[in-house]
Formats: sequence, C-alpha cells, structure tokens
Amino acid sequence: LPGQLLPAVSLPGQLLPAVSREVLRAGPTVAALRAAAERMRDAVAYLA
Repeated sequence: LPGQLLPAVSLPGQLLPAVSREVLRAGPTVAALRAAAERMRDAVAYLA
C-alpha cells in the first residue's frame, strides 16, 4: 500500500536505505551519481 513504511529487512535486489541516501546525496550530476553507485557496489561486492 502506498505510504507504508518500508520493511526492516531488505529483499535480494533491493537497495538498503543507507545506500539510497548516500547515492542520492552524491549530487545532481550523472558522474557524481555514477561514482557513488560504483562505490556502493564495490563496498558490498563481498555479499554476492
């Protein structure tokens, strides 16, 4: 339902809220967003 809080547990393939915030905080440029996403990808690569 729209407006409900996200569950505390993430499902495979979903971004964690902290990751989303960090990527969105990166800035409005495509290059900054890409760099932030790549940093997050590298930080969680061990989970795969």
